[in-house]
Amino acid sequence: MIETAVFFLTTAVVLTALTYTPVVGTYLSLFQTLVHENGHAFMALATGGKVRSISLFYTREGLAETGHKGKLGQALTTFAGYPFASGMALLYSWIFTSGWYSGLMLGLVGLFIWNTLFWVRNPAGIIWGLAASAGGLYVLIENMEMLKIWIMFILGVLLLTQSVRSAWIILQRSLRMPGDAGDATGMHRVSRVPSQVWGVLFFAMALAAAWFSAGFWLQWDSSVLIQRGNA
Repeated sequence: MIETAVFFLTTAVVLTALTYTPVVGTYLSLFQTLVHENGHAFMALATGGKVRSISLFYTREGLAETGHKGKLGQALTTFAGYPFASGMALLYSWIFTSGWYSGLMLGLVGLFIWNTLFWVRNPAGIIWGLAASAGGLYVLIENMEMLKIWIMFILGVLLLTQSVRSAWIILQRSLRMPGDAGDATGMHRVSRVPSQVWGVLFFAMALAAAWFSAGFWLQWDSSVLIQRGNA
């Protein structure tokens, strides 16, 4: 357990540092951005609305343009981004540490392809989506088992750390600039509840998801990343 915790934390620190680099950092960060925007998109569909487009920017930010049926649908769609990203981090942690690597990668590649074909419309997002889809398909087709596990591990750590980091950033913005705090401000506009409240809620949900995710990661045997390579 101690070895796994140290390995996970070391990876988390390294990946967090990499997200601050110009090119690699942008590529890595847009994964969590896509998941976040998909939260808005799926909620719009679930509440009878529609998805017009998703944009992924080199600034690491994203935008989901959706249509809604009524104020409740609009409110739920606006709310869904951060909780969805946190929930996906938790679900991902459970699936990966359960050893379902192939199924997880198939699901992710399918998500990349779907977004690239039907939702993502801006050039930067399309380029990112094509690269992610092509890379994932190549690993699957060539049956590169060890590389697949490593990629899934890196993306899992990245999704978890970035879901907490992005929620922390929006919490800070809601406290300092409540009128320009992304989804927290959006929720204030549709509910009249202060942006700060939503910022706190988003961050609390991210921490809760991270806490329960840690339980899955600590029970996982990290030596599988080496043993599989030597098998």
